[in-house]
Formats: sequence, C-alpha cells, structure tokens
Amino acid sequence: MAVFRHFLRTSKPDPDKKDTRNGKDNKNGNGAGDDVKKPQRGLVIGENFGWTGKLPVTLLNEYCQKQKWGKPVFDMTNRGGSGFISIVHLNSVNPKTKEPISVKFIPKYEPKSTTNEARHMAATYVLYRINFVKNMKMLLPIIFRDYWSELEVERTSLLKSDKAKHDLLFNVNPFQVYIEQQELAEKKLKQEKARQDNQTKVKKPTISIGTANVSKPSTPSTTSKSHDRKSQIHNISEINGLPSFPRKVWDNAPFIDFSSEIRTSLESSIRKHINWIIDNDHPITKNKGLSNSLTPVLTNLGFRPTHIEESFKYTSNFVDVLEWLLFHIPEDDLPPYFCKTEKDSSLKLKVSKDIKLEYLLDRMAQSGFDKDEILTTLEENEYDEVISSVKLTQQLSPSYVSNENDSEEDSLLLWEQEIEGIKMMETNKVKFNNERKTIAEISLKPANIEEDLLIVRLFMSKNYPLSLPGIHIVVDNSSFKLANYIKLSILSQLVGYIVQNGIIGDCMIFNIIEWLEENISRVIDNPGPLLPNEIAQNASTSNEKSKSANFRKSKTTSKFNISIKDVESRKKAYATKLASTALKASVKKRMELPAWKKKDDLVAMINSNKVTLVTGETGSGKSTQIVQFILDDMNSKGNFAGKIMCTQPRRISTLGLADRISEERVDTVGKETGYIIRGENKTSKETRISFVTTGVLLRMLQSFLSAPNESSIFDELEYIFIDEVHERSVDSDFLLIILKRTLKRFPNLRIILMSATISVDTFKNFFSSPLNHIHIEGRTFPIQDFHLDSILDAIDYTVETASGITKPRADSHFFESGNINYDLIAKLCLHIDEKLEAENNHGSILIFLPGIMEINQCISLINKVFANKSKDVWTLPLHSALSSNDQKRVFKVPSKGTRKIVVSTNVAETSITIPDCVVVVDSGRSKTMFYDAAKNTTRLIENWCSKAEIGQRRGRSGRIQKGNCYHLYTQDTENKMKPQPVPEIMRTRLENLYLIVKSMGIKNVEEFLKSGIDAPDSTSLATSKKFLKEIGALDLETENLSNLGKYLSYLPTDLQSGKLLILGCIFGCLDICLTLASISSSGSPFLNNAEARPAIKKKRREFSNNQGDFIAMANAYAEYDNLRRNGGNTKKFITENYLSYLTLNDISSTRAQYISLLKDMGFVPLGYTRKSNNDDYDLLNRNSENYAVIRAIITGSFYPQIARVQLPDPKYVKSAVGSIAVDPEAALIRFWKNEPLNDKLPANRARVHNSSVIFDDNSVDSSISEKILEEATDEDGNLDVVRARELFDLTPQVPKTGNALLKSPFVVYGKSHSTFAFFLTDITPTSTIATLLFGGKIAYNLSQQIEKGHTGIVLDNWLPIRTWCKNGVLIKRLRKLVDGVIEDRLSSPQYASSKTHDSNDDVLSIVESVLAL
Repeated sequence: MAVFRHFLRTSKPDPDKKDTRNGKDNKNGNGAGDDVKKPQRGLVIGENFGWTGKLPVTLLNEYCQKQKWGKPVFDMTNRGGSGFISIVHLNSVNPKTKEPISVKFIPKYEPKSTTNEARHMAATYVLYRINFVKNMKMLLPIIFRDYWSELEVERTSLLKSDKAKHDLLFNVNPFQVYIEQQELAEKKLKQEKARQDNQTKVKKPTISIGTANVSKPSTPSTTSKSHDRKSQIHNISEINGLPSFPRKVWDNAPFIDFSSEIRTSLESSIRKHINWIIDNDHPITKNKGLSNSLTPVLTNLGFRPTHIEESFKYTSNFVDVLEWLLFHIPEDDLPPYFCKTEKDSSLKLKVSKDIKLEYLLDRMAQSGFDKDEILTTLEENEYDEVISSVKLTQQLSPSYVSNENDSEEDSLLLWEQEIEGIKMMETNKVKFNNERKTIAEISLKPANIEEDLLIVRLFMSKNYPLSLPGIHIVVDNSSFKLANYIKLSILSQLVGYIVQNGIIGDCMIFNIIEWLEENISRVIDNPGPLLPNEIAQNASTSNEKSKSANFRKSKTTSKFNISIKDVESRKKAYATKLASTALKASVKKRMELPAWKKKDDLVAMINSNKVTLVTGETGSGKSTQIVQFILDDMNSKGNFAGKIMCTQPRRISTLGLADRISEERVDTVGKETGYIIRGENKTSKETRISFVTTGVLLRMLQSFLSAPNESSIFDELEYIFIDEVHERSVDSDFLLIILKRTLKRFPNLRIILMSATISVDTFKNFFSSPLNHIHIEGRTFPIQDFHLDSILDAIDYTVETASGITKPRADSHFFESGNINYDLIAKLCLHIDEKLEAENNHGSILIFLPGIMEINQCISLINKVFANKSKDVWTLPLHSALSSNDQKRVFKVPSKGTRKIVVSTNVAETSITIPDCVVVVDSGRSKTMFYDAAKNTTRLIENWCSKAEIGQRRGRSGRIQKGNCYHLYTQDTENKMKPQPVPEIMRTRLENLYLIVKSMGIKNVEEFLKSGIDAPDSTSLATSKKFLKEIGALDLETENLSNLGKYLSYLPTDLQSGKLLILGCIFGCLDICLTLASISSSGSPFLNNAEARPAIKKKRREFSNNQGDFIAMANAYAEYDNLRRNGGNTKKFITENYLSYLTLNDISSTRAQYISLLKDMGFVPLGYTRKSNNDDYDLLNRNSENYAVIRAIITGSFYPQIARVQLPDPKYVKSAVGSIAVDPEAALIRFWKNEPLNDKLPANRARVHNSSVIFDDNSVDSSISEKILEEATDEDGNLDVVRARELFDLTPQVPKTGNALLKSPFVVYGKSHSTFAFFLTDITPTSTIATLLFGGKIAYNLSQQIEKGHTGIVLDNWLPIRTWCKNGVLIKRLRKLVDGVIEDRLSSPQYASSKTHDSNDDVLSIVESVLAL
C-alpha cells in the first residue's frame, strides 16, 4: 500500500495517450485545456491523481450561491517563469444603498505551474477566510488540504497577537466588514476635516522677525528640531517627574487668567520687591558647564541668544532662567511656544464708546508706543494723528530742540518733492495715506529680512526739514510681528543718529530709509538688555554690599569683650557698694533666708562640678540668692569679667527676679542685673547677671552654634542657671539636649539646674558628667489648708435650682468634673476679706484659674459682690498676654482699706513672689496643650493639675507670714492627681515638635531627639516630616526649614491654627481667623444631635452664607459673641440655633489665649482691642467680610487637605422660553483628593459627607431637577411646558450665583474619615488662584506643552491647571512676595502699633485684588 500511495503521488499522465472514454479524443485538449472553466473529474489536479470529489472552485461557487452573493471572479496573474497566481473577487450588493460591492482576496502561496491549480488554491484561500469555522479540510484533495492547515496555523497565531486584525481578515461576512471599514474611514476623514477647519479658525502665534531658529511647521527641519527640543527638555531633571495627563484631563482642568490691569500690577510689584541677583547667589555665568548645556535648549525653544546670555547673570538653574525670561521678555517678543493664544485667554466682550478713536489708537499703537502715552499725547494735540506722532518721535531724543521758523507751505512742498523722488527711484514702494499727503508709507528692504515685510510710516512736521518728522516702524504682514520694545529701540537709535550727525535741516527721508535698511537687522538681533544697565549695576552693587556687610559683620569685634578699664571700674564700684549702709541692711535681711545657711556649700559644689542640681522648697531663696552667691564669689576672687545667665519659663518671672535682685543689691535694673525677653532687652555693658526666658537663650545658642568662630556673650559666660526645670517644657528639654552636646566646647561653663519639686533620678544619668545634688529646706510659714467640703460649710454656700434653694455637695458631679463656680469664688473672697479684716491683716489674695477668659469672668463677679457690700477691692489679672508694666502692677501695695486680689494663670506658680500674698485660692485647674490624634489637632485642654503644681501654688501663701490655702476640690480629688506634669515633649503633636527642633538649626532631628530625656516615636517623626514637606514648612529636596516653617515654629499651636493666625494678621482677617483657629482646636459649636440633625443642618446652612461649613461655624460664634457683648438673650439664641454653650465658652477661652500669644510674638500690638475707634483693630480686620480672602486663608492653612471638584457635563432642556440649563445633582459631582490610588493615578476619589452644608439633600436647589423633567416630559420625549410650569417656575431668571460650590473648582476639608468610601467634612469651597497662591509646589508643563500643546502648570505633581505660562511665573513670584511680607512682619514685632508697617501694602493690595477674581 505504501508503494501504491507513493505511486499515486509521483505518477504523471502520458500526454500522448488517448482517452477513449465516451468515445472522445482529448489529444487537442477540447475538454481539458486551460480554457476549460470547470475541471473534469478523474483528472490530475496537482499531484492528486484521479480525484473524483468536489474541488475548491466548485465548493466556493456553491457557498456564494447559498449566501446569495454574486459568482466569484478569478483574475490570473502570470509571474513570469515561476508560474501563476490567482486573485478572487467576491461580489454582492449594499443592503442599504443597493450599490454593488466587490471584495478582493489576494492569497499567499507559491506560484503554480498551471492556471487550473492556481485557481483552486485561490478558492481554498477564500473558503478558509469566510468559512474557517467549518472543517472543510477533509473534503479537499491533499494538496489543498495541506494549504488549509497552513492557513489554520497562520490564523491561530494572528488571533493571539492581534485579535482586531484577525476579526477583520477571517470573517463569515466580508461585505459587512467592508461596509464598516468604509464608514469608519469616512468618519475619520470628517473628523480630520473638522480638525483642520478648527485650526484655520484658531489664531496662530505670529512669528517674531529675527528668530530664525523657529522654522515653519511644514518643513522637514521642523520635525527634526521639534524632536531635538523634546529630547533636550526630557534631559533636564528639574522639569522631569511630572505625570503625563491625557488630553481630556487637560481640557477639563481648571482655568485661570488675569486681566491686563492685574497683570501689570503684579509685574510692577515683583519688579519693585524682588531682586533677582540676591535671590540667586550662584549665577549660571559662574558655571560654564551648565551654561553650555542650557544654551542650546533655550535657543531651540526660540529665545534670543542675547536674552539667554543676560538671564544667566541673574539665575542659577533652568527653571530660574525660564522664569526670568518669561517675566522680563515683553509679551509680543516671546517665542511661539510661550505666546498667549485664544485658549489661554478669558472670553471678554468689549463695547467701544468711540470706534473712531479706538481705530486711531490701534493704528498709532503699531509704532510700539504705549497706548496710554499715545492717548495722552492725542489729548494734548486735539486728537491730531500727525502732530501727535511727530511729538512722540521727538520725545525719544532728550537733546532734540524743535525749530518753528519755516512756513508750513514750504515744508509740504519739500516733503512731497522728496517722497516723489524716492518713488521715482523705484527701489521702494511709496504711498500717501491721507489727502494732504502729510502721512507717507515707504516699504523697507533691510538686510536678512524678507522684502516688504516692514514699512516706515512718516508724518510730516510743521517746519520740515528743520524739525524731526514723526517716524513709525510697522510690520506689514499679519503672520509676523516685531516686539514694541525693539521698534522703539530702532527709533531711538535712528533719532539719535539724525540728531548727533546734524542731518536735521537737510532732506532727511532718504537718510532715514538708508539707515533703517542698514541697521534694522542689527538692532533686531541685539535689541539691548532687558534690564537697563543702571538697574543691573545697582542690583549687583546692592548684592555685593549685602555680602560685604555680612562679611564685615562676621569679622567685627565683639561688643561683649571687656577692657581692663571696664574691669577696674566694676571692681571699684563693687567695693563702694560693699561699704554702703543700704547693702549691709539688705544682706542682713537676706541672711534670714534658708539658702544663706548653705551659701558656702552651694558655692563649693557648683564650682567643683560641671552640672549641679539644686532643689529647694518654696520660699528657700534658691531663685534669688544662689546667683548672688556665685556673683559675690566671683568678685571676691577678682573675677569681674565673668557673667551669669539664668533662664525662666515665663516673662513675668524674668522681670520679677531682675527687679528683686536689683533691689537687694541696691541697684537699678539694667546695670549689674538685667533681663532679656522677646521684644525687650534691659541689659548694658555693666550687666553681670542676665535673666532671660528659655526661648531667648535658645535663640542665642542657635546663633552661636551657626557661627561658632564669632565672638559672643558665651565668651564671658561662666554659669547658666536653668530654673523651674521640673516643668519639662519643650524649650527646657531642648536646652538641656543642646547644653549636653556642647558642654565640652565651654570648659569654664557650669550648669545649675534648679527646681522646687523634681525627681532627681530623671536627671541623674542624663549628663555624661556626674550630677551632684544639694537640697535647701524651705522657710515657708505654716499654711492652713481648706478643701471644698469645709469651704462650702464655712460660707454656708447655697444655689437656687428649679426645685428651690439647695446646698451643693463637695463630691457632686459638678465639682468632681472640674467645673469652676465663679459665684462661689466671689463669695469665698468676700468671706476671706472679712476674716482678714478681723485679724487686721492687709495681705492680698491670689486666685489660680486656668485661662484668660476665666480670669476676666471671675474679676467681673468679684467686683460686683464687693460693690454690693460697699467694700473696696483692687482686682488685678495676671497672665502672659499682659504688657510688662501691667504685670508689674501685682507687686504694688494697694491703698489703705482696699483689698488686693490677683487672679492669675499658672504664671504665678513659680519664680515670682507677690510680697503681700497671704491667701491662695486654688481652682486646681490648668490649661495645657495636648495633641488630639482623633481630630488631628492640638488643643488647649483644661484639666486637673499635678500634685507638684498644687504644691507650688500652695507655697505662694506662706512666703512672708503664715497663710491659708483654699482648695476648690476635695482631698480625694487631690489624692487622684498625677505626681508630676506630663513632659511637653510627650504631649505635643510631633509636627510642631519637629518644626521647633528644625528651627534651632538642627539638621538630624531624629538623632537629636533620641538624646533627650524622653524621646518620641521615630515612626511618628517620619510621618511628621512628610506632612511638613507637604504644607511647605520644609523644603522638598534639602529638608531645610522654609520661611513659613520658621514662622509656624514660633506658635505653640497646631499647624493649621498657626497658619490661620499668621495669615489672618497679615491679610486683615484676624478676628474671624481667631475664631476659625479656636474652632479647629475646640470643635464645632453646633450640637451633635441625631434627632435634630435636619434642623441643625438647616441652621448651619443659614449661617454659612454659601461659604461652606467652616465659615458657618465662625459666623454662628460671631453672632453669639456680639449678642453676649451687647447684653442680649444668649440663652435663647443658643437654644434656637442648636449651639453648645460649653463649646462656645471653650472657643472664647481659646481665642483669648491665641490673641495673647500673638501679642507676645508681636504679630498684634499690645493695644489691640475690639473697642470702637481702635486703629489697630480696624487695620487687622479690614477684610473681615471679604469671603474671597477668608477662603484663601483657609486654603493656605489646611493645604494639602484639598479636593478637586469635577462637575458633570451641563445638561439643557428646550422650553417655550429657550434652552434651560439643569444644575447638576450632588450625586453626579465628583471630588478628587491628593492621595494616589495606585502608581498610575495621582488622585483618588472622595465624597462629601451628608452632614456638610454643601451636600444637596434633594438634588434640587432653585433649578429644574431631573425628577421634574421626567414628570413634565411627554411620550415623545418633548417637554410639556404647561405641566412644567405647574411643577416649576420657568420664568427667565438671572443665573444663580449663590451656590459657591458650583462656581468653585476646589474644596478645602478640615477632617476626613474612611468607611466604604473616603468622606470629607468641614468643607470650604475655594478658587483656583487661592489654591495656587497658598498651595504646594508649582511646576511648568513644558514637555507636554511642546509635545501636545497643553499649556499650563501642575500643582504638587497631581493637579493640572490651564493657564498662560507667564501667569504661572507671576503666581510663583507673587507667592515669594507673600513670604517676604510674612518675614518682614516677624522680623519687626509690633508691640506698639501696626500703623508703622506699610512698606508692603501694595503687595497685600494686589494679593487681595487677585483673590477677588
């Protein structure tokens, strides 16, 4: 069988053998030749011998017939000597158009020797293409069966690699595929035509004359240059890393533009305030490698080489260069890539009142002169174009003097003759523009510039040629442009040439044309510097002076150096003082203090150890005596040069101790003993003992450590006393870390830690050197304690309730919760006064309360109670917000018969002693900063004091005689108190802690904090660093402290509240920002009542004034506060508006605390008050009702907590009155926050919580909802106007502007939480400009602008903003100006008045006007 099969495959028929079947002779091929259309059965087909089945052609014919297609047509192609190839055409009719369709199939196979075999191979190919789903392989001869298998392999491979192409090639209905492909091609053709039509409508950027590097778009060189630009841009690391946004994202991105007036104001302020040289201390001109690499990039972008070279003098990197060029190059000379196009501009409609004047202005503005200057000149010359043009030209030469001798008739004749002479030369085209022939236009042919592109327009002067004519350079082709400053530069040089060469008086038109044609190209190529030489020289000189001043400053002789003469003078003065009777009497009194008994032991231990811990009970004299012991010991050893510094935690103790010691040493403050507090320095060259606040010493150490080689006070400093070290403030802990690290650098320095109550073990192992401890027993007089239960019994205190008069219990929930009863305190003071009167005791009463608001409320009630009893009382507040003079009042003696009552915060706990205090009333409460992780904010929390603090307060009453202490809490409550206060480093938010450490010049914050007594968690520190970078407090790359970071480090608040307070002071919104910052810390004043939620939301919406949740809270508090101040019914107001009384009080208290902080820093003058006619209040609240500014401040404070608002595409419905826009439903509005969803998407979707006032509960406002549309639509889909009128008022109305969300592209959120989605709360709508001005880092979209034409900037690598590139530069530089304003304010505290700070008023005005856009 195998042999037989082989024979069948290899046998060939004998051509000479006759076929006698049917009696026919086939020798001549009558039935089997090439012309036979249907092969006979039983003949050889290829290598198949005697095949009797259906052949491929027959099968294809039958298939086409079954599908009702036309008969296949076979076209035969002879491939020379290699054989035949057949092409098949299938035919059918388009079922829609009835047009014939023909689909060509071109098979791929080796050419066959006969046409018959080629035809069958083609039929096999077509059959497989249109019917591969059926296994027809076994119906075919072997040769076609093998071809079928080859096609199967090819199809399977294509299906894996390109399914779309597979479905097109192998399809059961090739005619449907053909129709679909034709329709798709037609659609693309229409789209391309529409795109081309739109491009023809868009105004193309004109080409600047002289910028030869910008080729025409259609030339091959453009493609190459464009590719070069792209590759060069991608190689610049400073602008790489931006995500690539799709076209649709850019098309839907927020858009911003400035009016020409605003842009001019911005440019003016930037030029005035920003010195580009000082801002860039390392210009590119000093870096040849960078210069060489940037020059070709900038040249390819279209900038002039002279401008590029000039920019390198003032800039240090590519972005700086780009900003400098875009800022300084006039708009009409920018390269095409940076020209402003129609899509970069807001659509504006201008209505002209005088069309003729507008045309005249536009025509004269072609000269390059400023329109305002042209208009002024026209007004001066009665709107005569010729005279005005002559005047403008003549003003270009300061040395030009007009001559008015000749008559106008003679001048006109000479003028016409000269122009006619030029016309006859036929080298330039000449024409007159008016009937009098006083205006002529002459074409120019400058070298290297296309002919007839420029013309000179000449205006005859009255006595030409004895006076200079008017000359304008005009571009005569709208596709080209020439910058105005270049036109004026050409004219200035031309006029100078005419005047200096004495051409005036001769016929000068030919000279003008000749000079222009010879010199225009030169001026265009090098039009001169963008910055005038004198400005550049002044800036350079200023920079050198600045550097020189800094150099000289570092080399100046220190003012701290003491001469031999000074030492002798001190020695003599001390000897004189020792002999004085007054000092001897003072020393005798001091000897009664317990510290005196250990004088020698104290001096010996301190001098023999690097670090000493001194503990002393209240009244022992540790704070006042030990520093004097050391000073006297130094003097006794002849050391009159050494100095002592003692730190205090508060200003008042610093002042009090300086006064006390000066008095004891028979001296005045500022001589031998002085003090330094923020904003006040009371020291002199004679000062040996300096009392300073801890923060001041930290700043001194920071300055010293940043310049260790300079002379400073530390050269003579031999002792540092750190008092009240038990308080464990952040400043004191940091000071200990710094001193521990730098102790080896000061071999003669001794550190003395002092405290009344402290755990010795806490500090024992902290310093590397041994810590020696000495204790001083107290000298306090006996103190009798009264707790709450005995107080209530002693004064028989009762309260009136709804059930009648009752006597409260000391262990009631009210007192155990720490609530303060001011009525109880007032009546207790009256009881104490009567008791002291009976003892003939004139001592004072000291009351401890937690905050300023509580102090004011208590004083008010005490005054009222004493007034009712006709008793004289002198009540004095004592807290850190008071001025130094006001604080010192507590030391004064009251008039006879008047009881002095001091109501104080914890500032009176330590260090200061009120001399006549005999009674202490202690509320047991204090306010401390704590970080609330749940709310992500730092709050001033009122809580119970520690036992150590209670002991300090108690000791204040027994300093001069036996005393009494009244505790407004039970003994059981006292027993539950903590032994020591929580260290501040463990209870403050880590962002603030990180910032404070960084502000001290510490680079490695983590390592620094680990060396402290209590180190915070390292993971939290890493999170804090990331957050500080996001808000702009740390530089993203260097991690150095930014200007904003420095300012925030001064405020002991959460960062959002700190930014609110700083920006509120600067932008004139202080009062509302105080409220907002307090709400940020204390929480919303509205109740959280689930049952009344709809009613509460309605009230919040009323207070919001369409400005969002945050402002709604502030407005609610403002109305309450005004009502309270004016004596209104606050209880009714609170009830009706669902407000929380406790939260409102907390907000009031926090506001008072914040204003005291701002006064202490110098942000707010000490005289600031809400009273009428207060200039400081008016200035600092000038924008209190400007919601645009307020929302911008909130944006800057809470950034990056911002979300992008994406509105759905607008919908319209037809009605009898026209198309009506449907407002989008809340469910269709999307919000995107700056939190990557994955590696590809830079933002993630968020949702507004339904508690927000901007959440639309019904999706219906005052516009048509989709529900109404559905009910008012008939069966055919048309609007039933009659039905719609019943459901909705269809009267045409002015478009709504109330809903701020629908106008705002962004929202700021105060809080967020995640459940099944990410929800935003406490929302404030904000604008694009506010987001850019107070948001994150701005990057230029340069690569995508060149590649895809997307013009804009990108904020923080996630938010594209469509705008003109120059607007981006202005916004970025304006932000720099705002930083400068903040820096100026901080560097110059305003303790006196804010009226003196007006140097930056123009910057603030511009910012405020920009925010109003």
